Amino acid sequence: MSADPASKKAKIEATSKFPSDDAKPNNDQLLVAVPAAQGNQSEIFKLDVDCCEELFEWLSIKDLHAFGQTCKRMHRIAGMYFRQNYPCAHIFDKFNCIYYCSTQLDGFTEFVEHINCYSRAMDMVELEKIGAKCKSLKEISFMTFDVEAIEKSEILSRIESIQITGDRLNERFLDLCPNLKRLLVEVGYSNDDHWLFELNKCPKLEFIKLTGIDMHIVGMERFFDQIPHIRTIELNWRFLLENRDAFLGYNVKLDKLIVDFTDNEDEGDLKLICPLLNQLYDRGFYKRLHLTQLASGVSQDTIDAMTTLRSFEALDIELENEIVWPVMQSLKKIWIDDFDGIDFTTLPSKLPNLQQIHLPNTTVEPALPFIRCSKKLTEIRLVYLSEGPFLNQNILDLSALNKEREKLAGACKVTIYVPEEIFLETKFASSVNYRLIEIKRHESMYSKIEWYLDSKESNVPN
Repeated sequence: MSADPASKKAKIEATSKFPSDDAKPNNDQLLVAVPAAQGNQSEIFKLDVDCCEELFEWLSIKDLHAFGQTCKRMHRIAGMYFRQNYPCAHIFDKFNCIYYCSTQLDGFTEFVEHINCYSRAMDMVELEKIGAKCKSLKEISFMTFDVEAIEKSEILSRIESIQITGDRLNERFLDLCPNLKRLLVEVGYSNDDHWLFELNKCPKLEFIKLTGIDMHIVGMERFFDQIPHIRTIELNWRFLLENRDAFLGYNVKLDKLIVDFTDNEDEGDLKLICPLLNQLYDRGFYKRLHLTQLASGVSQDTIDAMTTLRSFEALDIELENEIVWPVMQSLKKIWIDDFDGIDFTTLPSKLPNLQQIHLPNTTVEPALPFIRCSKKLTEIRLVYLSEGPFLNQNILDLSALNKEREKLAGACKVTIYVPEEIFLETKFASSVNYRLIEIKRHESMYSKIEWYLDSKESNVPN
């Protein structure tokens, strides 16, 4: 339970009067506690918001779903908890059923906010059927989509985030998305860039991802006229270089610029783009810089070139070559997909302002130097864990980890995200709350793109 006292108080006040079974719940409230005066109610409905959240925290997602099928009222309570506490649980639509991994969650369809349909192509009829079931749906991801003969769409009119992977994006699609805030496009370049100049059809657009396009676009300056409210852009490094004059010549003020290095084959690319990125920063084009998808062939020269980047805050990297990591004062987030080439014993001293780190399939050992040395660290993501020191039979030794953290004067409290089975085994083995270490289930953390887009600064000492 991570909510602060003020937010908990707001929840309690907002839910002090429980609605009838037929009333529609507020999307931002967890429905709890029925006052005793309302009649002969089951004792469980007299629990306050904290008790309900604590109870649900001991359940697996499968058990939470089963718990929610006991009655209409409990269905809403469990469903609202699911919506608020499983932001990473992107649901998959399989044969018109709703799944998270191997768990069928059809009972939570009205609370599902993100549907992932990457496994197959879709048409408008299928999409509308999903929307009819998932009334809270805000985000959708799919491979290819048939947008021919579309006149209107109930579901797309309320969607706030769309991620599409396919051959192209038809601009007619944008006519149906007036409330779109995020558009993630991973389509291949097909000599059809007309839709880039139709983005004014989505006046609320704040974030756009264009990693599938890497060619020069004629009239690129007009692109920026379509997105006056844009706050974050993610793009391919080639696209940035090919259209550098347009980027340098336009007065855009972004919060974040995310540069994707997928399919980077030339070790000189990053060194070539560093001066351009610094020019853009000097012009006020962006406030924060993130680099993503740096591949395994990254060399020492490339790593050293990063030290010249201004306001460089987040890095997603895969390293196999052995390198000597330079000091990076500004780096706050690092997502590591492979660490064969990294000396973790010295890395914390090279990243003095690190706040969040994501580690791949591993034991707890690579995280220990950060627990012991990184004062400002608040979040460690261990998506997969195997047996080893501090982990025995799926039980994480929080007491030992807390003692390690306590040795570091002025250290922030660290939240460690772990798979659900390890979270539950550890919780049942030890219900003690530690001062500087806590764990949460992997599903409660945000997705990778949310990790990059998060604009909230951690409460860390200066």
